[in-house]
Amino acid sequence: MVVVSPAKHSSTPARAMIGTLTLCAALLATAVSGNELRGNRSPYLAMHGDDPVAWRAWGPAALADARSSGRLLFVTSGYFTCYWCHVMQRESFLDEEIASALNRDFVPVVVDRELHPALDARLIDFVQRTRGAAGWPLNVLITPQGYPLVGITYLPRDAFLEFLGNVRERWSAEREELSALAKRATEQIQRQRTDAAVDPVAKTMWSALRRQFELAADEFNGGFGQQSKFPMTPQMLALLDIFAITQDKALGEFLSLTLERMAYRGLYDVVGDGFFRYTVDPDWREPHFEKMLYDNAQLATLYFRAARIMDDSRWIDVARRTLDFMLTDMWHEQGGFIAALSSVDGRGEEGGYYLWEHAELERVLSEPELALLRGEWFWYELQATHVPGSLPMPNLAASYPDAVRKARSRLARHRAQARVLPRDTKRLAAWNGLALSALAEGLSHDRQRYLQSATALRDFVATSLLGEQRVLREPGDAGQATLDDYVLVARGLLDYSDALDSRRERDLAARITVWAWQRFHVDGGWLTAPDSLLPGGAAMPLFSDDVLPSATAAMSDLLLRLSDVPALAERRADMRSLLRAGSASMLEAPLWSASHIAMLVSEAGPGGVQ
Repeated sequence: MVVVSPAKHSSTPARAMIGTLTLCAALLATAVSGNELRGNRSPYLAMHGDDPVAWRAWGPAALADARSSGRLLFVTSGYFTCYWCHVMQRESFLDEEIASALNRDFVPVVVDRELHPALDARLIDFVQRTRGAAGWPLNVLITPQGYPLVGITYLPRDAFLEFLGNVRERWSAEREELSALAKRATEQIQRQRTDAAVDPVAKTMWSALRRQFELAADEFNGGFGQQSKFPMTPQMLALLDIFAITQDKALGEFLSLTLERMAYRGLYDVVGDGFFRYTVDPDWREPHFEKMLYDNAQLATLYFRAARIMDDSRWIDVARRTLDFMLTDMWHEQGGFIAALSSVDGRGEEGGYYLWEHAELERVLSEPELALLRGEWFWYELQATHVPGSLPMPNLAASYPDAVRKARSRLARHRAQARVLPRDTKRLAAWNGLALSALAEGLSHDRQRYLQSATALRDFVATSLLGEQRVLREPGDAGQATLDDYVLVARGLLDYSDALDSRRERDLAARITVWAWQRFHVDGGWLTAPDSLLPGGAAMPLFSDDVLPSATAAMSDLLLRLSDVPALAERRADMRSLLRAGSASMLEAPLWSASHIAMLVSEAGPGGVQ
């Protein structure tokens, strides 16, 4: 870790003049190039197009500029629906003094993390390891040789300007030492990722996961942790699959409690449906208002499966409403689902699109309609607070379902007409693969309701997200496709094939799985992307669950389900070897390896984990 001293840098006229003369050539070169981002296809990059910063897009040209000028790359990574990314732009990147410092002293680059997820993951990992925490906006200084030097997240304007000044002074005085230190830090991180292999025994892995689950689970409110609450859907899906095998009572109670809290408290939009990204409190009450495609697709799948595995029909309604929200609010006119709906409204207010004043509710709804909705919302609160196993109060508003739907629709229409909600219109392969899997689940519950939509998404994937023996990150080949894109698209197609017994999609899923193996598998494991342009990207035997399910767990699932395909028949043994190579990390952080452990438990069956 490189610690930049917080001490104030000198601002004497003589010192400022020396710095200006030293960097004059770099300043002029950057000023000529200007801001490259205006009109970019990425909404996140385009929103920085009018900044006074001479932003560059990520790519070889920016790296070459850093090497030729000897300046550090200043890379800021974020995404369009990120609230604090908007705040930092408003406070810092639109500020002339900060823009002058960035243009003069650095090669400034903006990265849409959703178009370059492998690069972003690499930088997040660096900041997490060196700072102890990471998030977005993510700001990392990278040496001209491509090694991360120091990283921060959001800083207020004055603190950020001071940080830049300190970095400039240190780089000017200690360039060789800092370059060597950054390279050593990357090498050390690579060594830390090396596992000592152990046997991946299902019973051992499930015991480790159960211990960590018991420590991290919130027994009163469901979910994990005691601060912000995220759905952690890949883990929830894995635990649900494990419950189907083990019928573990404590696990079943935790799953029921968490499903209730997520559906009946602030994580869910009771007016327009769909799940928000997370809540800022541990009680699931106050949402962070962005809505992501990957969350809603996975949560729809989770609630459909929970209805079946836990024999609870309540969750079918939650799943259907979530899928219907996706199709109404996130379907792109040219096919496929968009990435996200913003947390800030058209005026830049967080949650402004979703929050209501009592007087506004009274203007929009009739007295009986408002009384019905208040009754339903009160019932939601009771559902979310009753003790599992007790008898919750019946939902009286459910006796008037048509009236409730009409009142909700009236509020949703008023909201859409009176307010502005920015949308991130990227259509990302991995996330649309998750959506296709969710629609395939929907087909198993209501084929007539979802057949047309599922087929339309299948057609979009097959025509707009596939190139010559490769998957595209989004239509038009923007961004860099990762292993996630390949395996989640393949799995979506395979789920669609299973739901409709269609051989064509199964064959296509098999071809994509072969491409993924050829493109991303190397000796020792997997690459998230073929080339992030930075040195030191080591292959990993296994990837963890994150907001998306583990790509290597998804690959294992594909190999199991496509074992009759000759080109993949021998790969299962190779995958088993990689599972053994990565098993130490599974034991070290089992909650983040839940998808892999669920597959081991499924293979072993009840007798193998008792």
